[in-house]
Amino acid sequence: MGKRRFNTEWLEKIDSNGHMVKVWCIKKDEHTATCTLCHKDINVEHMGFGALKQHVKKQIHKGFTSQFTKSRAGETTESCRKETKEQCTKSSAGETESCGKETKNVEETKSQQKLMQDFFVKSGKKKSDTETMQAKVMDVGQGTSSQQDQTWTLKQMAVKAEIIAMLHFAAHNVSFGSAKNLPLCYQQQFPDSVIAKQVSIGPTKMSYMVSYGLGPYFRQMIIRDIIEGHSYYTLHFDETLSAQTKKHMDLLVHYWSERDNAVKVKYLTSMMFGHATADLVVKEMLQTFEQLTLPLLLMLSLGMDGPNVNKSILSKLNTVKKDKG
Repeated sequence: MGKRRFNTEWLEKIDSNGHMVKVWCIKKDEHTATCTLCHKDINVEHMGFGALKQHVKKQIHKGFTSQFTKSRAGETTESCRKETKEQCTKSSAGETESCGKETKNVEETKSQQKLMQDFFVKSGKKKSDTETMQAKVMDVGQGTSSQQDQTWTLKQMAVKAEIIAMLHFAAHNVSFGSAKNLPLCYQQQFPDSVIAKQVSIGPTKMSYMVSYGLGPYFRQMIIRDIIEGHSYYTLHFDETLSAQTKKHMDLLVHYWSERDNAVKVKYLTSMMFGHATADLVVKEMLQTFEQLTLPLLLMLSLGMDGPNVNKSILSKLNTVKKDKG
């Protein structure tokens, strides 16, 4: 399948935010659309209309559209600013208040954009995925005591404390072995806390929480970052022999993050084999791509060492990718 072209019929569709696409989208060229709210180009040659649907799900776009709904349908942010200025010039003294409200809407739009930037950047330093998640977890349940009593049980708040402790250990590379007897330390430090008495966490539980609890969440953050940014990626893989005499293969992705404006190398998953033939490795890779919803068509290259079996893997993946367009 060749490159997809911009279709003007897309402009008449309704997006997931309830707006007509033509309200915020214009055609830039055959393979590119432009969001007039975010002032961002959107490449449609690979995903077609799906690229536009992914764009409207971004928080910064939603921030602009929440302000845009206050103005009349069909107007772009820029035209709203021009009309506001013209109305302010021509208005009488009795119309000044209405004009000021429209000007305030424009200022709120700018404020919304700044809030979104401050969410990811603080004091000139970008937050890592782990730090961002840790901040979100610590924000959960904050409020008055009566609000917490209504929405959080004692067990849930204890689980929240366990997650915060685990994220602190992971973010600062502290050995999980140091968590041995951690609940006892909490109980001695905070003898009057009923939450501390409910905390039950140790090295094994921390390991399972990272691998099977929060691990899938962070993995989906990586996949979403690639898809929403339409980023081409390099897949790195290497095999080694495990203690159980099985082939162990780690998969990593190397890509440009539009969210963090930086090159990222992230661990995705591991695969285990008995006798790792090229056909078996390719089959397992394709199943992994499907499970993780990682677009094969965005894979730009493979990072690997030089054994002949790896050359065969490259050839077979190229064949599959060509068949899929």
